[in-house]
Formats: sequence, C-alpha cells, structure tokens
Amino acid sequence: MKIWVKFVAKDLTEGLTNGDYEVAEGATVLDVIRTCENVCGVTLPPDRYKDFQYILNDKAAQGYTPVPDGARLYVLHAVLGG
Repeated sequence: MKIWVKFVAKDLTEGLTNGDYEVAEGATVLDVIRTCENVCGVTLPPDRYKDFQYILNDKAAQGYTPVPDGARLYVLHAVLGG
C-alpha cells in the first residue's frame, strides 16, 4: 500500500522526510512511522511516539489505527493541556 506522510512536528522527527511510503497491508499508524524510520535511516527514541498526534484522512487517529491504501497521514505535536 502507498501512504502519503507529512511530518509537521519536524523538531521531533529527527530527519524523517515527507512523502509517499510503501507499507504492508493492514499497517497501523505506528507501523507507518516505523517504516518511515527504516527508509530514512532514523531511529526515534522509544518514548517519542507519545509526543505525536496523528491526523489520518482528516480525522484524529491513534497509533493502533489501521491505515487504508492511499491514506494521507499528518504527524503533529501532541496537544498538551492543563
């Protein structure tokens, strides 16, 4: 499957690049991020994923959300509240 990814949280993504990525059928949002890491030769710290908020095809998503073929995924800063 081909997924388009935009990393808006550039200061947290350590060199992950925007663009199209090939992922396996049934991939989740976190699977897509891990694929991006592998393709770009980047390893994010294990706790980094909690710093992200995901928008998948214009709807909020979680790391475990399945990603359909042709999806558009935005990776943003998580919103901190108080």
